[in-house]
Amino acid sequence: QHAGQDLRQAIMLSPRAPLARYNLGVVLSAQGSDVAARDQMQLAATLLHGQPLEADAWARLGVILDRLADYGGAIQARRHLVELQPGSSQAHIELGLDLLITGQLRAARAEFTSVARANPDDSTAYYDLALVDDRLGNANAAIADLRRQISVNKGNNPALIVDSRYLGMLYGNQGRWSDAVAAFTQSVALGSTTYEDFFGLGYSQTHTGDRASALTYLHEAYGVAKAGGQTLQADSACRQLKSLSETC
Repeated sequence: QHAGQDLRQAIMLSPRAPLARYNLGVVLSAQGSDVAARDQMQLAATLLHGQPLEADAWARLGVILDRLADYGGAIQARRHLVELQPGSSQAHIELGLDLLITGQLRAARAEFTSVARANPDDSTAYYDLALVDDRLGNANAAIADLRRQISVNKGNNPALIVDSRYLGMLYGNQGRWSDAVAAFTQSVALGSTTYEDFFGLGYSQTHTGDRASALTYLHEAYGVAKAGGQTLQADSACRQLKSLSETC
């Protein structure tokens, strides 16, 4: 609080002092006062034009605006950042995610593609491309994106679990149930104990005719959901079990 008061006094003495506004924005953001932080950081970013902290101010402003769900404003802030740091994968990814949220799918795809081309080993670019291609209705491209991401993330089990889960969902949406089983099985084999993977695996196995395995994983899904207080998920698993003449 004392730091904030001192910075406000400095701003009163010199309203166009960019560092005081930047630092006050940082303090207010840390305190959760995002609206006030936005106002300070927005002006600081403008006043810092051409100075070393300009890029950081735009980056922080983008984060604040995302928290305020002002995605249009965040896009503008991140466009400034990309202009200042065109080689920053993170800047392009964050801009792409905001574009994706606002439904600007082809613009989002362009950002993710630029990262993938510049850094083929990026740990998220192909996953983000899969999100866009899926939204664009190009499931085959999304599957190819995820396969590339899985190749990049080899050895990174937490990332591979997420990748494999999404791949299983895409295969399921296409009715490719054997492939879906393989993808969800990979997630579980890597250590996943989530409702999504257990249910996805069990549900896919019902479509391949593997009733015994399906029952095992649907019961696992039901148990995880019940333990976690996930009522809707537990009900979904229970309905699927009953469709197989099994009690919950």
